[in-house]
Amino acid sequence: IGPHELEAEVLQAAMDPARAQLALEHGLTHLQLGFDLLGADGSLGEPVAIVRGESEHPLLLLKARFSLAPGTAARAKLLHALALDDQTVSDVSFTLYATDLRSPPVPLAHAFFNLEQLVTERTDALNYELPLFPTRESPFSEGGDGGGAGAQAIGALVASVRALSAMQAIDDSLDRHGSAAAALRAEAGEGGGEGEDYGRAEAEPGLA
Repeated sequence: IGPHELEAEVLQAAMDPARAQLALEHGLTHLQLGFDLLGADGSLGEPVAIVRGESEHPLLLLKARFSLAPGTAARAKLLHALALDDQTVSDVSFTLYATDLRSPPVPLAHAFFNLEQLVTERTDALNYELPLFPTRESPFSEGGDGGGAGAQAIGALVASVRALSAMQAIDDSLDRHGSAAAALRAEAGEGGGEGEDYGRAEAEPGLA
């Protein structure tokens, strides 16, 4: 990938068959994966039919690429996130949805990955297992608290997040300029923006 890009990929997804059965009983026939980049960008994978009694759905995959170049909303969000003491602010999320293919998808569970981890560990995250916790919005989560204390995982993802070069550049810019606001002003002065369309998700074929 490019030096100012992030690539998110789900290689494997598994969900408690009982939860999938509940989705079917509510008329939700397909599962779908989504990725959210701090609210600044995101992508949805293709819906995959729920197979009754199965925990793994081999075709339930996601692969998308995003720009973190100067001038993009995602880079601005990350500069502000890395400047804070609370590392969870730089969490990105993978969400498992259920859908009937007619109505908006219902979020069932989500998994989180902290992008700051790439900088501290100085490596991309490859084949990383992430637990799926029920969302508060899910009608099937039995009061799930979104992964808080006491929450029980209802599945897991094996995912890769590649963005080491981009994250190091953002961290270096923050160190060099002393604050997110100063870094953004300096980058704007350097003419780093790539235009409004550059920050859109660059999904693989077949993905939204």
